[in-house]
Amino acid sequence: MEIPLLTEKRLQILRVIAYSIIYIYKFTLASMLAIFVPQNCSNIDSNTPCSLSDNIFNITLYNKVVLIFNFITLSIFSVTVVVEFYREIYCINYLVIETDKPWNNLSKEFKNMSDYNIKLFLTKFEYYYYILVNTLILANIINISLSFFLLYFYYLNYTTFIVFLTYITLIFDKLVISWYASQLFNDNGNFIVQSCYTYTWSIFNSKRVDETSYVIDLQNIEIKEINA
Repeated sequence: MEIPLLTEKRLQILRVIAYSIIYIYKFTLASMLAIFVPQNCSNIDSNTPCSLSDNIFNITLYNKVVLIFNFITLSIFSVTVVVEFYREIYCINYLVIETDKPWNNLSKEFKNMSDYNIKLFLTKFEYYYYILVNTLILANIINISLSFFLLYFYYLNYTTFIVFLTYITLIFDKLVISWYASQLFNDNGNFIVQSCYTYTWSIFNSKRVDETSYVIDLQNIEIKEINA
């Protein structure tokens, strides 16, 4: 059976899919702090941890408030993952990262394009993306604060603090990347489309005018240029 060739575009899409799956896992742990962080459920034995069912069903009114906000934060995270996935796939299909062109080159191309569909779509899309990311950050601040007081009251031992800090750290870098990407788009009139799936300065700075790309032939282990 012939192994299909991997184009540069396909590799980018596979990377986005892989990152999205990882982010869903991280976001779930970082959002549901009232469930997954070890807590003390015994007033007698301080080393008796709560089970998952205890954290969900055997709870006080404040626990319910925190748990509800955990789910709200997870829902906003889920929407963000879907939006960023769609945003990145759209950019991969219609834009390209050209290292030999200036970072603000896309602004110049937008002025010369006869078809403004990409510009109009990105302008509207990035506006809502900006609102979504800022809502996500605010929700996380509230969620972490509420969860902190809950875990302080049901403190088990040092594992409570370590797990709590670990789960928060899991998403910190992603929040920074998303915030940075959402802030850049209309910077002093420059249309800057920063990838929200990379840790480096990766800007889609040119319109994809053809489908010519480099592919990797997995059968012959060689790289060659084709028209996909």
